[in-house]
Amino acid sequence: MSTFLNTYVVDEKDKARILDILAKSRTQKEITDCTVEFVYQIRRKDGQHRFLAGKGKFRDSTIGIGTAQDITERHLAEEALRPAQEIYSKVFTLSPIATTISSAHDGRYVEVNDSFLNLFGFTREETIGKTSIELNIWPDPAQRKAYFDKLSQKNVLVDEELIFQGKNGKIIHAECYSTLAEINGKLCAINLVKDISEKKEAESLRKLNKEISDQNKLIERQKQELEEILKDLKKTQNQLIISEKMASLGQLAAGIAHEINNPIGVVKSANDSIQNYFKSSTDRIIQVSETLQGLNVVVLNELSTFVKKGKKNREILSPKEIREKIKRLEVKLKVKGFENPRSVAQDLAELGLDSSVEEFPNLFTHKDGQVLLRFAIAEIQAFQNSKLIDISVNRTSKVVYALKKFTHWSSEGIKIPVVISESIETVLTIYHNQLKIGVEINREYKDIPTIQAYADDLIHLWTNLIYNAVQAMSFKGILGIRISRVGENEVEVVVSDTGPGISAFAKERIFEPFFTTKAPGEGSGMGLDIAKKIVETHEGTIRFETSPQGTSFFVRLPISETNTN
Repeated sequence: MSTFLNTYVVDEKDKARILDILAKSRTQKEITDCTVEFVYQIRRKDGQHRFLAGKGKFRDSTIGIGTAQDITERHLAEEALRPAQEIYSKVFTLSPIATTISSAHDGRYVEVNDSFLNLFGFTREETIGKTSIELNIWPDPAQRKAYFDKLSQKNVLVDEELIFQGKNGKIIHAECYSTLAEINGKLCAINLVKDISEKKEAESLRKLNKEISDQNKLIERQKQELEEILKDLKKTQNQLIISEKMASLGQLAAGIAHEINNPIGVVKSANDSIQNYFKSSTDRIIQVSETLQGLNVVVLNELSTFVKKGKKNREILSPKEIREKIKRLEVKLKVKGFENPRSVAQDLAELGLDSSVEEFPNLFTHKDGQVLLRFAIAEIQAFQNSKLIDISVNRTSKVVYALKKFTHWSSEGIKIPVVISESIETVLTIYHNQLKIGVEINREYKDIPTIQAYADDLIHLWTNLIYNAVQAMSFKGILGIRISRVGENEVEVVVSDTGPGISAFAKERIFEPFFTTKAPGEGSGMGLDIAKKIVETHEGTIRFETSPQGTSFFVRLPISETNTN
């Protein structure tokens, strides 16, 4: 050994280390199979220092053979990189973003930082040497395969949104950054996982807030349209009174106001509730966020299903049925130790969730169950209020559309294609408020072609016939409307009622101008005369059949030759 060391001028600090290595190697039981490797520094004759890598083995207890390779440049390069490696190691360890290094070959974790362990809830011992599949952090394994297939193709991935789950089942929304790199001669995947769960929740709230804002703008536009229509109605009020053709609109004043005010009132109430919901949304999220993060998968799934069920259309119950459900629910909630069982029971009953105590046992028995339920119920109520606004806006839009068609009069005298069923439905929409309480409407609409007609005249033809029918029944009975094709060239509309019928005296004069059987102020006697003239203008026919069980008016109108098919 001394001969070996005296061959070169070995740096003094390396001599003792090398002697120790050689001594240990010589004492191995199987000497011929024991190879030793070490790096040491020498000084050449010219005084220059070099670094050598020695490698060899003993032939017996006294003789050994080996080689020495000059690795000065590589050694100096490694020494120069060592401070940078230490910096990178500290950055990796201290980074607030969850960071991992895994083998690209089998996916096993080589290194992870504390941010990863804290985010996913694992210990280092549970993680190193395991794969992400073994740790079950991918709710959808197919997403993992797609992600790493994409990484292998592109080598670098940036801003990829993925969904993970922690050790306790907590769902984690994340932005991921990945790259492939060679580390110590092995191909590895370096992954950065940035938790954006709170950001996603905030985005959902902003989206809902925008939807509410858009609906409010739509409501405001509808309100302005209604105000304009009402202004137009006021301007034409005097001429409507003079003309029977337009007087029917005056009969609708109360109904129109009701049809407009009712949905607007619903919108106002629902909007106020949603405004209150958003005012307290921040406090509510802060209160429940920690609880949600700590939930296990079973309770989280029950909470999610509970909210989804509450958002579905619920059964409409009578006040008595709701009170009975509240009583039963209150008893169940008291048994489970709820602090305010009456209030929770009322919310559950009104939302149609009275069976939820049995359906979601883990949710109702969880230590934070009452907090979670208050959060979920508030979410459901906000959604239901949003639906109420949508329904009311649609209803108001329908009334506005019908009013526009009803009040628009064409002075051009030009026939246009008309869908008879749509024309009749416009009138029924206008009269909805008068009909909805005591009148049952039986519709029988067969498939017929459009006809060439004066659209505005037809609307008032149906107005006169329908309003006469419901007046004859004192607004209580069955209103029948049947549309069918007769032969090749005509369509027939039948408007029937279940009133007492027309007297023999009135039968002979029913189409005469100014003839009426109504009380003073209820009609001028021009309605059926105008109806007859409208039909005749269209080269059609009108007749009626009456009995003590009711009356039916039959209107036949020609189909233009171009529309017979």
